[in-house]
Amino acid sequence: MFTQVRSANRRVSPVEDNKHKVVIKAVYVVLEPQYQNSLTEAAKSINEMNGPIGINLCGYLIEELRNEKNYADFKADIANADIFIASLIFIEDLAQKVVDAVTPYKENLKASIIFPSMPEVMRLNKLGSFSMAQLGQSKSIIGDLIKKKKESDGASFQDSMLKLLNTLPSILKYLPVEKAIDALKKLNRPYMVALPLVFQTTQEWEESDLGLHPVQVALQIAIPELDGAIEPIILSGRDDATGKAHTLQDRVDVIAERAIKWSTLRVKKRQEKKLAITVFSFPPDKGNVGTAAYLNVFGSIYRVLLEMKNKGYQIDNLPKNSKELMEKVINNPEAMDGSPELNIAHKMTVREYEEFTPYSKRLEENWGKPPGNLNSDGQNLLIYGKHFGNVFIGVQPTFGYEGDPMRLLYSRSASPHHGFAAYYTYVEKIWGADAVLHFGTHGSLEFMPGKQMGMSETCYPDSLIGSLPNLYYYAANNPSEATIAKRRGYASTISYLTPPAENAGLYKGLKELSELVGSYQQLRESSRG
Repeated sequence: MFTQVRSANRRVSPVEDNKHKVVIKAVYVVLEPQYQNSLTEAAKSINEMNGPIGINLCGYLIEELRNEKNYADFKADIANADIFIASLIFIEDLAQKVVDAVTPYKENLKASIIFPSMPEVMRLNKLGSFSMAQLGQSKSIIGDLIKKKKESDGASFQDSMLKLLNTLPSILKYLPVEKAIDALKKLNRPYMVALPLVFQTTQEWEESDLGLHPVQVALQIAIPELDGAIEPIILSGRDDATGKAHTLQDRVDVIAERAIKWSTLRVKKRQEKKLAITVFSFPPDKGNVGTAAYLNVFGSIYRVLLEMKNKGYQIDNLPKNSKELMEKVINNPEAMDGSPELNIAHKMTVREYEEFTPYSKRLEENWGKPPGNLNSDGQNLLIYGKHFGNVFIGVQPTFGYEGDPMRLLYSRSASPHHGFAAYYTYVEKIWGADAVLHFGTHGSLEFMPGKQMGMSETCYPDSLIGSLPNLYYYAANNPSEATIAKRRGYASTISYLTPPAENAGLYKGLKELSELVGSYQQLRESSRG
């Protein structure tokens, strides 16, 4: 799982006979080679300009400092450095090595720039009058944190990473999360996470059911989520032979398409925006259309529609109350006996389905040729729901494995059925929604087969949601599954409170039995029984 990076020349110097008036020496130490590639190219580019400033760059990967010769070279470079840069230094014993090497020369540095790292490393930050020297000076907490047992030189990289994972919960409180959140609120823009593969090559990631390595999940997904980050999509991979980074073009396309859709929401007029509200039917075959945990779904949807209409969204033919709204969605007045009772919003031809669903061929292994037997009339794929102007209230199809619905979650060879795929194809490609709002806890898109995190183009949650911004009302008491929706379905979750609990009391025969037992006890105590 851990890829050992082959050594590379991380020293960049100005060319001979240059015209630089000043040569700045910069030294950096980072966790992974991705930053090394970027810094090397940046230094080369500046030097090639042959302008007034030249760069003498020296770089190290944090694990290399375990070697005594490398560490001695690092200290010698720091002694003559103008700028020091560090990023993601979370391995305790190596963090202390960095502090010991840099501290004696900190005042001589023109700048010391540290990205999220251990508190003692973060205190090395220095840029003009800015300093983080007082960060985390609590004697009780920090005192415990910095009592370390240094690992020997022979400690494995895997052991270091596991130790890093154990350390993270203790240090998260020292990261400037509140400042980051305040800054993002002022910007009022989505914070999307595009990340490179760090601990795996592209081939290792493609073959992995896990997806991203847990260490990278902790550092580059979990921590940004504290600031409100959404949509963790992989941007680049690493070559198995050289360790060099390369673009994953299909993933870049996904990031770009989703970013465009989010930005469109900002500039498009309200009366023109189209929203697909998706309700669920789980468990299947139980008459549970439009249900969710701890939520009056249609009552809540009705309130949302009223508010949208008041704010200028195009809502047509809105019923008088939530009950009538529910009836229009789940009852088809033209349905024949034995036919589906749900209202049919669209009949999608097989040709239309195959044209707009590029991954449909992959579904045939499990479900045969479209249209199949689910969400179908035998000729067309049926999209259930009801239009109300620029709002479509649709019913998410069931899993398909009704006798064993959880099978879809645990089988590597399983897939959504054609009707399920057709629903999301209709919402995005045919009706042209600007966003989808999954209403309540919870649906099944985020549980479809694929990697646990770090989706590829063959992962069904990624294929199904496409480029649609995914808003998701999720119960506040279920953060674990909400996290799955965020990381696998690219959802931006909006929490709703659970109703207060109270004593439900007894009912039917139990209530009568309780009264009889009470009467018996009273008679016995009065000696008349």
